[in-house]
Amino acid sequence: MPAPLLSRASARASARASARASARASARASSPSSSWKVVSRSSAPAPAPLGLARHTTCGSQKTARIRTSASAQNDSQRQTQNHDTNSTSMRFIVTGGSRGLGRALARELVANGDTVLLTSRSQESATKAAQQILTEARKLPHYKPGGVAHGVACDVSCAKSVAALTDSARTLMDGADAWICNAGASGDYGWFLDQDAEITATVVRTNLVGGMLCAQQALRLFQEQRRGALFFVDGAGADGLPTPHYAAYGASKAAVAQMWGSIQDEAKSVGASAHVLSPGMILTPLLLEGTDKADLAPIFNVLCEHAEVPAAFLAPRARELVNASDGAYVRYLSIPRVAWRFVTWPWRRNRHFDEANGLKLYSDSFAARMESDTRDVTRERESRKRERALAYAAVAAASTTCAAAMVVLPSIL
Repeated sequence: MPAPLLSRASARASARASARASARASARASSPSSSWKVVSRSSAPAPAPLGLARHTTCGSQKTARIRTSASAQNDSQRQTQNHDTNSTSMRFIVTGGSRGLGRALARELVANGDTVLLTSRSQESATKAAQQILTEARKLPHYKPGGVAHGVACDVSCAKSVAALTDSARTLMDGADAWICNAGASGDYGWFLDQDAEITATVVRTNLVGGMLCAQQALRLFQEQRRGALFFVDGAGADGLPTPHYAAYGASKAAVAQMWGSIQDEAKSVGASAHVLSPGMILTPLLLEGTDKADLAPIFNVLCEHAEVPAAFLAPRARELVNASDGAYVRYLSIPRVAWRFVTWPWRRNRHFDEANGLKLYSDSFAARMESDTRDVTRERESRKRERALAYAAVAAASTTCAAAMVVLPSIL
C-alpha cells in the first residue's frame, strides 16, 4: 500500500479508537452502578488498614524504644544503687536475732556499719537485745562506727505478725536490702514416739511455716524495691540425712532446703535472689536443749563453735550476695573443714565440754568468750581474702602449666 494511503488509514483507525474510548467513558459516567464502582475504587478501604498497620507498627516500635530506654535507665539506677550499697551500709532484717546465731549475725552486721532490724517473740527481749548488740559490736576486732540496731516483737508463725514486721522495716529502715530467716525451734531431744504433740507442732510452725511466711513477705517487699536478697538458715536434716532424736526438726529443715530451690525463679522475677546460710553446729540453746552432753561431748568438741565464729564467716558473704542474681548455698562447716577437724581431733578434746562428765567448760558471757575467740573470729573474717588468694594462685598455676606444655610438647613430638 502506498505511504499516503497507509498514513490516512492509520489516522482514521486512531480516530475511531478515540471515539469508542470516549463513548465508553461517557457511558460509565452516566451509569449509577458504574458510579458506585468508581466511588468504591476511589475510597477503597484497603489502603486504610495498610496506613493503620504502618501507624501501629511505628507506635509499637516507639513504645518498645521507650520501654527499652526506661529499662536501661532502671538498670543504670540499679547498678548505681548496687554500687552505693556495696560501698555504704546495708539494711538487714534478722528474725530470731535476740540470741544464738541470729544475734551473732546481727552483731557482725552492726560492727560492719549496717542497719539491722532484729526480732524476738517479745518487744522487751527485742529491745534489750538491740541495745546489747550495739555495745557488743564494739568488742569485735573489725568494728567500725555507724551501725544501727532496732528490735521489734514478731511471731514468725503468725502471718499478721510477719506482715507487721515488713511495715516496721519500711518505717524504721525505708525497706530492706536483705532478709535473713533465722528464727527456729528445735523441740525436745529424744524419741519421736515420746515427743509432745504441741512441741512438735511448734517446731514445724516456727521452722517451716515461719520460713514460708517470712519468705513471702520478703519477696513482696523486694518486688516493690525491684531488688533484695532472701536468706534461709539450714540445720541438721537439710541435706536429707536422718536426724535421730531430732525427727521434727530435721524434717522441717529438709523442707526449708526444698523450698529454697522451689522459689528461685520467683525471686529472680521480682529482681531479687534467694540463698541459704549453713552455719554448721553452733553451741546455742537450740542445739544443746535436752541433749545428753556427756555422750555427745566428743562430737561437740570436734564440730561445734560459738555463734560468733561462723557468723564472722557468713556475714561478709551474705553482704556480697545482696546484689547477686543467682542463688547460693554458703556452708561454713564444709566437707574439707569436717575432715580437718577429725584429723586434728586430739587437739580439740575437752575444748567446750569435759568428755569425762559432760560439764561445760566455756562462759556464756560474750565478752569473756571474745578473750579466747578473737583469733578465730578474725581468721574467719579474713577467710574470704584467703579463698580469693588461693583461687588466683590456682589460676596462675594452671596458666603456667599450660604455657609450659605448649613450649615443651612441640619439641617432644
